[in-house]
Amino acid sequence: MSEAFRASYNAACDEEKIRACAPVIAACDSGTQVLHCNGNSQALRNKRLLDVDCKVLAKALQYGHPFVVLDLSYNNLGRGAAESLAALLYSDSSIQVLDLSANDFDEMAAEVLCNALKTNTTVQELKLSGNAILGSGGMFIAELLQSGSSIRRLYLNNCCLDTASLVSLATVCHKHPVAILDVGRPLLMSPLMEEATDHFARTLAANTSLVDLNLSKCSMLDRGLMLLANGLLRAKGRASLHTLRLGSNSLRLIDTECVESLSELLAAPFCSLTSLELDANPLHDIGALVLAEILQANTSLVRLGLSYDKITSRGLCALGPTLASHQTLQEVAIWGNSFDSAACSAWRPACAALKLDISVQDIDGAFFCVRS
Repeated sequence: MSEAFRASYNAACDEEKIRACAPVIAACDSGTQVLHCNGNSQALRNKRLLDVDCKVLAKALQYGHPFVVLDLSYNNLGRGAAESLAALLYSDSSIQVLDLSANDFDEMAAEVLCNALKTNTTVQELKLSGNAILGSGGMFIAELLQSGSSIRRLYLNNCCLDTASLVSLATVCHKHPVAILDVGRPLLMSPLMEEATDHFARTLAANTSLVDLNLSKCSMLDRGLMLLANGLLRAKGRASLHTLRLGSNSLRLIDTECVESLSELLAAPFCSLTSLELDANPLHDIGALVLAEILQANTSLVRLGLSYDKITSRGLCALGPTLASHQTLQEVAIWGNSFDSAACSAWRPACAALKLDISVQDIDGAFFCVRS
């Protein structure tokens, strides 16, 4: 099939009088099922794909191809490319992963793409991160999921989504069997962001398939974390969430209700969380001390992210021994906090017990933290 596709592609290039894309030819030669036309790759560093390049590629793909993964990320593709891909997706039965991250898709391009995906039954992973599809584009994607789409892994990071579209996505995911949902850094946030967080909490209480949720850079406060924890508590053993990404928010772990809910969740025997990312939150020492106490009763976490959380010696001295003796923890990110000699000494057992992004060096009796 690779040879037949190569012939179709070369013919389409000749018809449009454009130069064949080197990664496409290389994929044909290697017989791979993955077609990488990533604009940041070495092969395309001097020429990112334009709509006309996508038109030629999509036309050739319609005649049959061996590819399961189509990666067109980091190019300059817009509405014209969306129309070309839509024509392909209406009939294609091979592509399972479609990566269009960091292109020039707008809300109209999103609408065209979503209309085609409503009839497609094979695409399971859709990546649109880094495209300004706006709130209306988010609404089109919510409608796509509601239509019974085959999409199971959805990446919408940095897409200029608004609160209404986030609420719609969260609501649809109550029943749609999505496994990975990334809506980090929506950008067009408002004071109603807490309303969106509340709807995601309701999703966590009802959805039994979601395993990875990214709500990073959403300006979330402690109350938002409380809502999410309460959602998982309501789900009890029905929840499947393994990874919760809450980096670069405004979490401090000083709200009493938040601390109580998070403590109850992490201590629960049915807690499914194995990875909790709290990097780049202003925990300071107070939040670190709270977390050190909470984690003593946890038996589910395997990975914990605490990088750049403004923690100094007092908090680090409490966290180090607690994490070193944790029953299940294997990996911790802690770089970017303020280690003095005492904190470094407290983390020496953790360096031996866990995979860390730091190491401790002893120089003339004084301890220093270095990145590993």
